[in-house]
Amino acid sequence: MQCDVHAWMHGWLFVTSHPAVVTDPTGTFKLTGVPAGRHRVEVWPPTLGKQSRMVDVKPGQPVSVVLELTAKE
Repeated sequence: MQCDVHAWMHGWLFVTSHPAVVTDPTGTFKLTGVPAGRHRVEVWPPTLGKQSRMVDVKPGQPVSVVLELTAKE
């Protein structure tokens, strides 16, 4: 989306039937209520491209996922 008054002002709209979260300033996020099974975690910062990883979620156990993104040259 783009602002009709300020050309530099823009935003993103993401609609999904699946769980989604926004990271904190350090890039960390927590997603709760994910059912057990194999799931894809996908991140896409606007300037760093997209990266995804498959994650196995076990009932009642937390899962840590580390995705390292680097700025494009």
